Amino acid sequence: MRPRRVPRHLPRRVPGLGLLLALGVALSMLLAEPAWPAARCDSLDKLTRTLADKFGEHPVLAGLSRRVLLQMFVSRERTWTLVVVGPSGVACISAAGTDLETIPQPAPQPAPKPPPRRLRGGEQ
Repeated sequence: MRPRRVPRHLPRRVPGLGLLLALGVALSMLLAEPAWPAARCDSLDKLTRTLADKFGEHPVLAGLSRRVLLQMFVSRERTWTLVVVGPSGVACISAAGTDLETIPQPAPQPAPKPPPRRLRGGEQ
């Protein structure tokens, strides 16, 4: 099978294209605003105290996912922080934000009543 030929009007190589792309990516990373602060890790006790002292956040939810503990910290001002605690006990901020809202859950419906039980012979 023969290699494909590049048309003559197109250059085979663009000098400096790789460097230009690398500079563009680096510049966009420097100018981009992160979605949340860079992960900060510490012991869970220290991180819990820091979130309480600086933001007034306290743990309200916790759950296990395989060998990782997830904790949600929330403040009265509706700020929130998601903390991931690894098996070694190191806790890291995974995400944080504002304007937390609870989603109202529908009231539970009563269970339907079973139909009346009939005795043999049609008597009730």
